[in-house]
Amino acid sequence: MDVPKVFVFVCGSSRSGTTMMSRILGNHSSVFAFQELHFFDELATAENASKPISKEKSIELLSLLKSIQREGYFGPRDWKRFAEESESELKGPALSSMELLLGFLSKESKLNGKSIPCEQTPQTVFALDALLHHIPTARVVLMVRDPREVLLSQKGKWKRRKLSGGDIPFWESVRSRVNYHPETISRIWKSTYNEALQHIQDNRVLCVRYEDLTEQPELLVNRICKHLGIDFEPSMLDVPKVGSSNAADQSMERGIDKGRRGKWKTGLNRSEVAICERANRDLMLHFEYELTGERGNVMQLALYRLLLPFQMGLALMMNLKRLRNIRKAIKKFF
Repeated sequence: MDVPKVFVFVCGSSRSGTTMMSRILGNHSSVFAFQELHFFDELATAENASKPISKEKSIELLSLLKSIQREGYFGPRDWKRFAEESESELKGPALSSMELLLGFLSKESKLNGKSIPCEQTPQTVFALDALLHHIPTARVVLMVRDPREVLLSQKGKWKRRKLSGGDIPFWESVRSRVNYHPETISRIWKSTYNEALQHIQDNRVLCVRYEDLTEQPELLVNRICKHLGIDFEPSMLDVPKVGSSNAADQSMERGIDKGRRGKWKTGLNRSEVAICERANRDLMLHFEYELTGERGNVMQLALYRLLLPFQMGLALMMNLKRLRNIRKAIKKFF
């Protein structure tokens, strides 16, 4: 099998523009953009990425990847439907989960007539140690967005079912509603970029601010192409205006939408802004986001603090299937 010259991974905080970046790159004639595979946070562990796994586990893992990619992240995940196909591809010696992933990315890209795989899962940021260690040709595009905009987007994420025309399952809307609390979302943003900063000096990692991308799309996409070793193509900017948590999808309208910036100023209350800035002050300054100095409403802040343990407990129950290691997940984020 031909080995791609680079493997592209798009990551960052959820709701920071990772999907839009994947669509931009997927418009390139050489790049195949994958679904969010959630490989390292749901299917395998980055710590054991180099260890060989059994034939049975390999078949199941490869079949799950095929199911997610071909039937969507919210699809049935009936991996046994792909077991025969996967078994026929696994004739050689035992593979590690990392080798299995790279083989899948390579072959699936080739099947779709492209030579460069692009996988975009926000949480992959927590697997950068393994990716950069085991994949010399890895290229990472790290998306960063103002945490207040991320907070607003997460606050309205439960509306995506209606805004997308029903493409999002009902229980995913419920999960998104339960997940929202300004304290937890702010801490997750902080933990994401604290992790990312450990790798930011690696020349294989390119940090892209969402705001810069929407302000100067052609300049930034040219820079990203140079980072990946590909030529810029104007068609890359022809992406649908979909995915917002605060506006209906406009799939017939194309281009990089500048209109989603600054909405946190009216969409968040004073206390949400205060909680977010307090949790992320140093990182916001590092990424050059201006602070308001908002202190919040005393009664609102007290109510948010009172509700926090109940919200965390309920969110934990709603996310059990997504967490491979609950203790590790809690430690990672908090």
